[in-house]
Amino acid sequence: MNELLIFAGSLVAIVFVSWLVRRIGLGRDARVTSKEQAIAIADSVICGFNGTEAALDRAGYGALVRNAAGQQMLIRAHGNFFVGRLIDTSFSGRLSQTSLTLESTDRRFGATTLDLGKDAQNWTARLREVL
Repeated sequence: MNELLIFAGSLVAIVFVSWLVRRIGLGRDARVTSKEQAIAIADSVICGFNGTEAALDRAGYGALVRNAAGQQMLIRAHGNFFVGRLIDTSFSGRLSQTSLTLESTDRRFGATTLDLGKDAQNWTARLREVL
């Protein structure tokens, strides 16, 4: 009888933890699915950024967002969430066909490669204004 109570308690605990994990969104796939979402993420990273255009990574793991003032922000997945950094002279960029690799001197942010497709060359040219 005691073992049955232990088993039932364990089962209830497993179901509760499973529900809790699902409720708070752990384990979900963080991807940027639209330009509007990328602009919203940039605005949440820096209040008042007011992005006007965006280029998305084909796989959805990141994006570049530009505002009317010409500032550009790199957005990338970080676990289940997104992080972003304003692109400035601390970044270096490298274009390889349709992939743009941006590397920050901030070791915590590191390097990010975005497959921008046919937009890669246009966004690389725009980055030259900043880098």
